[in-house]
Amino acid sequence: MSVFSRRLAVVVNRNNSQRRWRIDSVLLGCIVLAIVFGTAAAAKIQGFNDFESTLVASLLVPQGWTRFGAVLIVTLEVVLTIGLFIPTLRKSSLQLFAAMVSVFIGYSLWRGLQQIPIPCHCFGALFTMTPLQSILLNLGLLSLITYLLICVEEHSCSQSKRPF
Repeated sequence: MSVFSRRLAVVVNRNNSQRRWRIDSVLLGCIVLAIVFGTAAAAKIQGFNDFESTLVASLLVPQGWTRFGAVLIVTLEVVLTIGLFIPTLRKSSLQLFAAMVSVFIGYSLWRGLQQIPIPCHCFGALFTMTPLQSILLNLGLLSLITYLLICVEEHSCSQSKRPF
């Protein structure tokens, strides 16, 4: 085997292992997001009336739309969590999660600025967070989602360059 072919084999193996590592990190990140949002959705369903009360107290959802807003949030969390594990839906799910987490950050800012005394109910009765804690958690989630979107985009770009 020539020196050139050995170096080529090393480069090919290194690229395959980097791609495999990137795919594994995407799967791991999706599992983390699924645990966080799946737990949040389950906790909200378990304490659904308390979750609705939180939406009413926040003054962000009109009184008549509270149930619809609560159902919509829980449904989005569940559907997007499932979408993380369907390769053709992964990128869209991550993009919608990024938008939803951004709304959650805005809601936490609103709670802090308006000094709304009721806890957020992000995780139902499991635990409550102050607005600052909620903002920090959501910024961490947004960072993870951004990383996953970059990895998914790089993977789809490398796939599209292949002739077959």
